Amino acid sequence: MALFGKKKSDIPPFGPPSDPYGAPPAMDPYGQQGYGQPQPPPMPYPDPGQQGGDYGNQRFEQFPSSPPSSDYGGDDMKGRVEEVAEAIIDEKWNELMKDMNKVIEWKDRSDTELKRLAQEIVNLKERFEGLHKGILGKISEYDQNLKGVGSEIKAMEMTFQKILPTFTEGVNKLERFTKRAD
Repeated sequence: MALFGKKKSDIPPFGPPSDPYGAPPAMDPYGQQGYGQPQPPPMPYPDPGQQGGDYGNQRFEQFPSSPPSSDYGGDDMKGRVEEVAEAIIDEKWNELMKDMNKVIEWKDRSDTELKRLAQEIVNLKERFEGLHKGILGKISEYDQNLKGVGSEIKAMEMTFQKILPTFTEGVNKLERFTKRAD
């Protein structure tokens, strides 16, 4: 007899079915065209030594969510980006330092020039004060000389006042004398 009410002839022979989906061999499209049976992709199975129930972690370890960066050159790319960034920063920093050095040199030259001009102004001020004192000295000397000349002129005036009447009287006498002799 058969199992569970079926005849032994109705039970298919032992072995894999011709189609994983239960289609009879005549309806298998792959078999008719000479192709082999399609195989489903292998499924990851937990390690027999592992405790059951930790299947999710096994899958995570086998298929990481992000690929290792070295597989796709990520570490190399990151290093290259860092190198380029450092090169750009170094270049800009060097340009900035050159500009800063130019500014510092300009500041030093300006400070030196400013000190020189300040000293020149002090020297000019001293010369001007010396010239001013010299001019004032000469003016006071001229004033003294003019006072002396003025007193001499007054002395001459006094002398002329005394001599002039006598002189005019002598000229008048001489004039009368010459008129008579003619």
